[in-house]
Amino acid sequence: VYKRQAPCPWHTGSQMLDADIREVRSSSDREALDHFRHRVSVMDANRRQRQINYQFSNTTSKAPSGNAVQLIAERDSGIVGTVQITYASMQDLGVEADFYRMREAAGDNHPSRTCVVSRLLVEPDYRGSDLGQRICVAAYRNALGANARTAFLRCNDTLVFYFAALGFKPYMGKSWHAQYGEVLPMKLDLLDEQYLAMIDSPFVSELRAWKQSRMPNVKITARTHDPETP
Repeated sequence: VYKRQAPCPWHTGSQMLDADIREVRSSSDREALDHFRHRVSVMDANRRQRQINYQFSNTTSKAPSGNAVQLIAERDSGIVGTVQITYASMQDLGVEADFYRMREAAGDNHPSRTCVVSRLLVEPDYRGSDLGQRICVAAYRNALGANARTAFLRCNDTLVFYFAALGFKPYMGKSWHAQYGEVLPMKLDLLDEQYLAMIDSPFVSELRAWKQSRMPNVKITARTHDPETP
C-alpha cells in the first residue's frame, strides 16, 4: 500500500488555473524551457524536495531528449509546467527499453506503439492547482494522437498513488536505475477504457473523444461503473 508522504508536484486541488499547454516548437521555446527546468529544480533542491521530484527535477540529468515531444504550460509570466514524451518509434531508447522491459511488458506494441513519460515539472506556486493533471492529460492526448498504446514511467513511493489515480499500474516491482536510484516502473494501457472509467481517471474523457473522432457517425455512450457488477 503506497501512502501519500509529501505534496505531489502535480497534485490536483480546488484551484483552476488558466494556462495554455502546447508543444515546444522553436529554439527560443527550448531555451525558455531549459531555464524553467533549472530554476525550479534549484528551488526544489533548496526546499529539500529533490528526492520526491525524481527524474524530471534533476538538473544533472543526462538523459537525451532527442526527438522527444516537449509540452509546456504557459501563463503571462512564462512557462509554469512541462512534461516530456519519448516515443520508441521515433528514436532508439537504448538502455531505457531494457530497464522497462518494454518488449515483455508491451508485447507487439513495442517499439512502434510505446512511449516513456518523464520530466513532469510544475511551478511550485501552482502545485495546489489542476495544472499538473492538465499537463498529464495533454501528454495522454498527444500519445493517443501518436498511435501509442503503452506508456511507461518511473517514480518513487511518494508518487505512486498519484500516477495510479491516472491509470498507471506497477508491473515489475522496484528496480535500480543507474541515474535515479531505486524507482518503481509503472505502465499505462492507453486504450483500457473500462479500467480508466472504473478509477475515474481524467484520461477516460479524452479516450472517448478520441474514439468518437475516429468513428464520427457512431455515438459513444459513457458507462457508469457499478461496483456490484463484474
